[in-house]
Amino acid sequence: MPNLVNQLLLKEYKARFEGVQNLVSVGYEGVNMADQGKMRDELAEAGIEFLFVKNRVANIALKELGLPEVTSICSGQTAFAFGEDPVAIARLLCGKAKSDDNVKVHGAVVESTLLDAAGVLALSKSPTKEELKAQIVGQALAPASNLAGALTGPVSTIAGQIKARVEELEESA
Repeated sequence: MPNLVNQLLLKEYKARFEGVQNLVSVGYEGVNMADQGKMRDELAEAGIEFLFVKNRVANIALKELGLPEVTSICSGQTAFAFGEDPVAIARLLCGKAKSDDNVKVHGAVVESTLLDAAGVLALSKSPTKEELKAQIVGQALAPASNLAGALTGPVSTIAGQIKARVEELEESA
């Protein structure tokens, strides 16, 4: 890669993608600048970085960082969205692709596994890390909650019976 611009891009991409394990590839042909800015802002609000890339140079950078080759998910004008939660990224971009015909989800890299567009769509329907944590906590607390209910049920019944007997004795006196 003798071109100085490409060498600078490679250095920039490697710095930006350092430590990245989850990224989604998006095609944005036909998306005007205003919509590109809106998309970037929406993703930034969710803590997701968005980078327009030169496909060949980005592929080299990712390979040098130990990620799989992404030539199969990069065609035409490409941008990468990357962050901690791959499900959140997939949900936002699949939603954007539904509402804007010019945005096309090409695929993703999720923890060194390459996914095609159908894989990204399936990923977008999965629970996020936060939702999974909530489900696990709920399942962990369920037995204790059931036990508490089982213990308070008979006590409530006895208390109700005692109260009824006291009222009965008060009326008869």
